[in-house]
Amino acid sequence: MKEPNLMPFQNEPFNGDTFIQEEFLKLKHKYELTTAVETGTCLGSTTLFLSNNFEKVYTVEINEGYLHIAKQKFISHKNIEAFNGDSATILAYQLNKLSNRTIYFLNSYVGGVCPLKNELAAIANTALRPVIAIYDFQVPGEPLLFASYYGQPLNLEWIKPSLDLIYNERRIDERKVTDDYEYYYNSYEKSGGVRRGIIYILPK
Repeated sequence: MKEPNLMPFQNEPFNGDTFIQEEFLKLKHKYELTTAVETGTCLGSTTLFLSNNFEKVYTVEINEGYLHIAKQKFISHKNIEAFNGDSATILAYQLNKLSNRTIYFLNSYVGGVCPLKNELAAIANTALRPVIAIYDFQVPGEPLLFASYYGQPLNLEWIKPSLDLIYNERRIDERKVTDDYEYYYNSYEKSGGVRRGIIYILPK
């Protein structure tokens, strides 16, 4: 299958945004992250960056043709495990035993389908408190591109109940465990390539 021309900077990690690359490396060192999970492989450019910087990479793509193209680029990268299918289902049933030293890069909005809330629900069910980065996100006050789902922007208000389930008070073996999280965004000034919004969510 010939590689389609889908978007600008499609052969560069994070669609050409070197600021996001730098931020991932900072988070890797701060939280001693060893594993990266990516939803929305597309043609694999970001996957290769993750492979070069993390010990293990899991990537999920619903489009079988795109994943076939991406896998040709992964042949020499033995630390990548790629899945074809619905990202939320893969997270729930095949990637549900990871460690807290994991960063999730959620970027699977495509063709009017947005599994983001289901992906976050799958993460919540693991009882992990990982680092999460969500691409195509609405950044308040910044003219960065973002995705919408049936008129609903991908924004913090929309996903806050999901984040509360991941990071906040819950019970484990009859013990009450309380955690919290913090978050920050990129900005137009500190963005490159296609200039799309991203939110980083971190456990406290």
